[in-house]
Amino acid sequence: MNTDKLIAAEELAKQIKMAAEGIKKKPGLMKSTAGYMELVHKYVDRIVTAKEKGKWVATHGTQQPLEIYEAMDVVGLFIEFWGVISDVVKLESVPEALSISASTGTPREVCSFFRNIDGLMHAGMWPHTDFSSTPPPRATTSRHTTRWAGATASPASAWSGRTYRTRPRRWNTGRTSTSA
Repeated sequence: MNTDKLIAAEELAKQIKMAAEGIKKKPGLMKSTAGYMELVHKYVDRIVTAKEKGKWVATHGTQQPLEIYEAMDVVGLFIEFWGVISDVVKLESVPEALSISASTGTPREVCSFFRNIDGLMHAGMWPHTDFSSTPPPRATTSRHTTRWAGATASPASAWSGRTYRTRPRRWNTGRTSTSA
C-alpha cells in the first residue's frame, strides 16, 4: 500500500493555513474568502491538536449537528467536510484513499465519503478519533458494507438500530460479524 498521495491531518492543517495566508495577498478576491479560509484552518487545527489538549474527537456525518458535540466540549470531525477539503488541498488524496478502500473489499455502492474514511483508516491516515456517530442500517446500502463503523465501534454493536448512537472507539476487536 502506497500512502505517498494521501494527506495526513497535520499536513492538511499546514496547507490550509498557507492557503489562508496566500488568499489575503490576492487582489480581486472577496474579502470574506480570507475569513472563510481562516475558519477552515481553525476547524482542522482543532481536530489535529485535540488529543494534546485533552479533548475528545467525535467523527460524525450530516445528521449529527456539530453544536451537540461543542456543547459537550468534544471536537467534531465532520465526515463529508474532511473528504471535500482533502480533495481541495491534495487532489490525488481522495482517489488514492478510495483505491485503498477498494483493495480491502469495500463495495463501490458505499458512499464515497465512507470509502474515503475506510481507505484513510486502513492507511493509518485518519485523524485520531475517540467516538463515532454512525448511521442506522436503513441509512446505508447494506449493513455489511460500511466497515468504517467497525473501526470506531465493535461491528456487533454498530448496527443496533439506534439513530445517532455515539459509541467509543475500540480498535482490533477481532469481530467480523455485523449481527448482535
